[in-house]
Amino acid sequence: MEGSVYLPAVERRPAEPRVKLAPKPLWPGWLMSIGVAALAFAIHYLPFAPFRVGDRRPISAAILAIVVGALAANFLPLGVKILHGTKDAVRRAIPITIVLTGASLSFANATAVGWRAFAIIVVSMSAAIASAWVVGRMLKLSRGASALIGAGTAICGNSAIIAVAPLIDAEESDVMLSVGAINVLGLALMFVSPFAGGLLGMSDQAYGVWAGTTIHAVPQTVAAGFAFSAKAGGLATLVKLVRVALLAPLLLILAFSHAKSQSGRFSRMMKKSPA
Repeated sequence: MEGSVYLPAVERRPAEPRVKLAPKPLWPGWLMSIGVAALAFAIHYLPFAPFRVGDRRPISAAILAIVVGALAANFLPLGVKILHGTKDAVRRAIPITIVLTGASLSFANATAVGWRAFAIIVVSMSAAIASAWVVGRMLKLSRGASALIGAGTAICGNSAIIAVAPLIDAEESDVMLSVGAINVLGLALMFVSPFAGGLLGMSDQAYGVWAGTTIHAVPQTVAAGFAFSAKAGGLATLVKLVRVALLAPLLLILAFSHAKSQSGRFSRMMKKSPA
């Protein structure tokens, strides 16, 4: 019939079944992570300076593990399987360690800090987060790096950074930058604080609260506190553990804040998109 259009016949082939890739084995990465941790603890317990100074061990195993891990990543031929397993180890192990660290704080000891010291802790944490954000923007750091440095400074260093990173969709480069900055600054502050407290003529109580609210990691706080006096060391440790216990409320605040900002960004994108 004139004007009719006949479409050519097309041979239909059955869809090829999708090949499911076998999951990558995780045990090489876990084995590597355990080996790095074991080596870090072995170095941490070396019986000579700077790993042992009197009865104290000022360089924490966490810092040593980061150094050993960085050396291994840069100088050993690690394959994709190992890197995949190490990332899985971080995702599974870090939340457990955070919970165990917070569980070490008893409510009786928390109330012993007192409302005055607790108010100082909250104000110091807020100032640390705000200043990290402002300075980070001045230095043109990413939002993720600024938030992670603020959380690590305000709470408990590496543990806070690793816990906050997935909540704000931080990049791996932001995590590495913030972990490096926190550990270098925390180590320097651990050595400087006892001398600064002595020069300023601080009492044991004042120095204990000051060290507990400013130094990043728990081992660094303990070392700096007891380097001043036994009383200051006990109070600094207690104040620091109260900061660790406040990690959970901070995570909730950051999670809601990030979700709200992402929702607002999506709404603005929808309004700008053409109909």
